Amino acid sequence: MAMILALIALALGMLMITPTLNYMVTGLQSTIIQERRTGEMYAADAGIEKAIWELTSGNLTVVESENLTLPQFLLNDATVEITIFRVPGESFPTYQISSTANSTGYSNTTIESYIETFDLSGFLDNAITTPGDVNQYPHVTINGEVDDDFDPDDWPTADQFRDYYYEDVDSLPPSGDSIIWVQDNPTVGPLYRVGDLVFDSFGAATANLTGTIYVVGNLDFNQANNDYTIDLNGQTIFVDGDIYVAPNKVNFVGEGCIIAVGDINFQPLNATSEDGFLFLMSIEGGVEFQPHMDFYGAVAGYTNIDIHSWGTITLPGLGGDLGFPGGEKATIVFWKIS
Repeated sequence: MAMILALIALALGMLMITPTLNYMVTGLQSTIIQERRTGEMYAADAGIEKAIWELTSGNLTVVESENLTLPQFLLNDATVEITIFRVPGESFPTYQISSTANSTGYSNTTIESYIETFDLSGFLDNAITTPGDVNQYPHVTINGEVDDDFDPDDWPTADQFRDYYYEDVDSLPPSGDSIIWVQDNPTVGPLYRVGDLVFDSFGAATANLTGTIYVVGNLDFNQANNDYTIDLNGQTIFVDGDIYVAPNKVNFVGEGCIIAVGDINFQPLNATSEDGFLFLMSIEGGVEFQPHMDFYGAVAGYTNIDIHSWGTITLPGLGGDLGFPGGEKATIVFWKIS
């Protein structure tokens, strides 16, 4: 009887061993293929990044409606081929980039991406820039160029700014604080806030910005009992909403940018000094501009800029890093893997 049971077990084992081995071989082959395709995807992605770097660094010039092929390179045992096509008729230069990673004798992976490039450094050349209206009160003096005939088709989009500044805070969890009390926070930033945010203070105090302030909502600088100071310190406040600065209570010092997608009502006590530079911009709205003292910097607004300042607006020479997207930058419009 034991002999019979052993023979039965042997027969069953012989029946099972072949499909088991086939399953193991299939799993091993699948793992190898998956590893190869992953390597191809990373190599193709490197090709996209290389093309973007070449375009934004000024190394390449691609004529509208023409293709340009970059030199091949080897990565992850795959040969990467890159072609760039400039899409005609776009306000901002737009490119179709195709990057294919070929594993010799096996397979290939292609990533196709559309990117849009833009250069906003020219905004810092004028004291006032807008495609809309400039309403200047008679007592205001502007020392600098006024461009009130800017082509609306060349005006940057909110998404370009969102992508650019979100990179500074994408690793941060959203802040749960809706109010920042300046007297309790001598340093602020980087900060990512989803919801409205308020700066306020019960005493004379200074908040020194140490990173980008990114607000998905509205931002108010409220008026409390005492004046308080925001030291921009070369940083940027970007607000995906409106900005309100209460009259004659807030001092802004240091170089930096204050940018809103919506409207800006700007009524500080003081706005920077002769050795500073503040760039103030509304991307889709207007700017109500009424600093109590002289203003050193530049103002840009889409629909209108109303200037009520009792002092002067002066465009000084730039002396530091504004954290502004000067030079050629790129945003990804479309991305597909095949």
